[in-house]
Amino acid sequence: WSHSLFYLTLLLWTRRMHGLSDFSNYLSRIITSHSAHACDGMPLRLNCPRHSTISIQSAFYGSGEVQLCRKDRPPRPYNHSCSAFTALQKLLSECQSHRDCQLPVNHLLFGKDPCPGATKYLHVDYKCKPTEHKRHVVCDGETMVLRCKPPKVLNIYTAVYGRSLGQADTCSSHLSRPPPFECLNH
Repeated sequence: WSHSLFYLTLLLWTRRMHGLSDFSNYLSRIITSHSAHACDGMPLRLNCPRHSTISIQSAFYGSGEVQLCRKDRPPRPYNHSCSAFTALQKLLSECQSHRDCQLPVNHLLFGKDPCPGATKYLHVDYKCKPTEHKRHVVCDGETMVLRCKPPKVLNIYTAVYGRSLGQADTCSSHLSRPPPFECLNH
C-alpha cells in the first residue's frame, strides 16, 4: 500500500524580515540556485544572506572535461575525467547549514589525490535555505490551504510530490497528522 504526499517548505515574511534593506534581493538570493568553483590552491567561498544557511546540492572535485582553470592543459585525445568520491560528503560536513563557508581547495581536503598530475578543481551547487520556515504535509486526496494575514506573505521555497524509496509512510495514520498550518509570529 503506497501513499503519495506533497510537502512544502515555506519562508514567511515577518517584521524581522521586513527590516532587511532590500527584501526583493533577499528573496532572489533564497529562490536562486548558486554555483561556485575554485581551482587547486585557491579558496572556495560559499555564502548566503542573513536569515538563511547553505544547503549543498552537489559537489565535484577532480579533473573533468570542462576547462575551468587557466593551468589546464589543452584537451587530451581521450576523455580524461576523474573525481574524488568524498567531495559531496566533505562539503556537507564542512559547509551544510552555515551562513558562510571557505575551504582551501587541494587534494588533501578530500583524501587521496584522485588524479595525480592533473589540474583539479572543486565545483559546488548550493541553495540558500531560510533559517525560519515551516513544513506542511498533505496526503493524496486532501487539499492544502495556506494563508497568512497581511502584512505577512507566503514564499514557497520547495515543493515535493511523492516520497523517496524507503521513506516512512507519513500518510498511514490520520492520528499522527500535523496541526493546521499557522503563520509564524514575532
